[in-house]
Amino acid sequence: MSLVKHESLGTRKFVSLAGPIIDCIVRGGTLLVDEFSSRMSPVLCESIIRLFNSKKNNPKNAQFIFITHNTQFISKSRDIFRRDQMILFKKDKYGATEVKSLYDLRIRKDASYDKEYLSEIYESLPNLDISTQLSLFGDDNIA
Repeated sequence: MSLVKHESLGTRKFVSLAGPIIDCIVRGGTLLVDEFSSRMSPVLCESIIRLFNSKKNNPKNAQFIFITHNTQFISKSRDIFRRDQMILFKKDKYGATEVKSLYDLRIRKDASYDKEYLSEIYESLPNLDISTQLSLFGDDNIA
């Protein structure tokens, strides 16, 4: 009987990432993780980020690239990221993606990144107004 099946999804995710994280730190290289912060504790996620940012614990300068929709990382970003490390993606109406860092956008160091992001100043929030884009019953006139 597997002990892992009794663990939370966050613990399972961490266990599955532990090997690639250690391998990347030991050998150097780049680790890419989509939806990094889903299911895991924000404190654990921040610890992993700090591990990669540590000169002592990351002597081979391994890189950690992750995608997250957790704005907590934006609000705490001054403590863990430089502006050039925070990358925003913006899709245009044709589906083409523009990629820029907060540094590229000339965002001030003292800006309130999370509030500005959520108020769409950076123009990188997806259009999620599904009420106008989804018709479950085929009649658009239903209120």
